[in-house]
Amino acid sequence: MAARRGKTQVDRRDFQEALDKLPLGGRREALMDEHERRVIAHHEGGHALVAVVLSDVDPLYKVTIVPRGRSPGVTQFLPEDSGTTIHAPAFFSGWQSS
Repeated sequence: MAARRGKTQVDRRDFQEALDKLPLGGRREALMDEHERRVIAHHEGGHALVAVVLSDVDPLYKVTIVPRGRSPGVTQFLPEDSGTTIHAPAFFSGWQSS
């Protein structure tokens, strides 16, 4: 990212862009109307709200409706540990049955 901009040093913004681009792909032009953008924003906002309510969820990193790769919107989390999986008891610990 830094080299493409002719920079001689890498900064935080370059790392953040790389974190977005590697797993999600580059930005793409999306032909979405206002209604579609609102639906996607509500959808991604729902992911963020659920993450706030649940206990054992990694911290929220970014919520965006900027299309990347095949995804029209993304809610990203930053893992607090190096684990790549979540076990069912940890996942369901924030859920209570009525």
